Amino acid sequence: MRKAGLSEEIIPISELEAERTGNYTRFVRELLDFGQKKRAEEWIYRGIKKLREYRPGTAYELSQTLIEIKENEENWLFVAALETEEFFRFPQLSSYIRMQKAARKIGKWKEIREAALQYLRCGKLPANQPKTTDEFSILPGILPKTGLLDAESLEKIKSPALGLLIQIAIQEDDADEVIHWYGELKSGKGEAEKTRRFTLEEEIANAVKDKYPEVAIGIWKNIAEDLISKTKVSSYEEASMYLRKIKEILESIGKIEEWEAYLRQIREANRLKKKLLEILDQLEKNRIIGR
Repeated sequence: MRKAGLSEEIIPISELEAERTGNYTRFVRELLDFGQKKRAEEWIYRGIKKLREYRPGTAYELSQTLIEIKENEENWLFVAALETEEFFRFPQLSSYIRMQKAARKIGKWKEIREAALQYLRCGKLPANQPKTTDEFSILPGILPKTGLLDAESLEKIKSPALGLLIQIAIQEDDADEVIHWYGELKSGKGEAEKTRRFTLEEEIANAVKDKYPEVAIGIWKNIAEDLISKTKVSSYEEASMYLRKIKEILESIGKIEEWEAYLRQIREANRLKKKLLEILDQLEKNRIIGR
């Protein structure tokens, strides 16, 4: 009774505040705390549609609350639809993983994954965007309408989305796909492509080192040599970590002579850098001890 009385006092005040300030998230939480789930959902829909364009952060918080509600109801089909819509609005690795988790619960990951990858490869959205304001499904025949899908809110990407395709291939432990998209990324001429490439290269090397050791070695050489060129002791020490990776891979595939030749090349090219030579001596000493 006391809680019901409190709700009668608090809810009208919070409703006015939500309308005035746009603080829908707090109001929705209060409605849920007082057991008014149906009304909370109504306000979630209202808030998302009103705030999506100019306060996307709040709209996102509201959509996450709706997902929590549907998870508690074990309405996994609806959760999968919401998570899939979220991926097509904000395509990134974290939203891909959440979509994957939801899709697997309903046994539809194969179909949803293919639609997502088609989008990233070609920019093709899975559903035709209607000219009217009628509701539609992000994946007709597979996922239900949520009432929140707005064609204008879907992200228009520049395809192929190389950075994300590489991240997904790494996450899925698919070295062949990593190599394929890395090749595409390397052929890019723009500054954005170069920045993405350098940001991802260490992850790429770690992902392909077992199946494509020569690619990993090439990446590590570039990183090490770039660090050495900075002529700072801290950079030399960091470079030694990549040189050690090169050494370990080459020794593991029986190419010790190649490692020794490369180390001599580094020494010769940097013979005046005393601190670097000391670090290389230690690296070589570790190899001898390890024999």
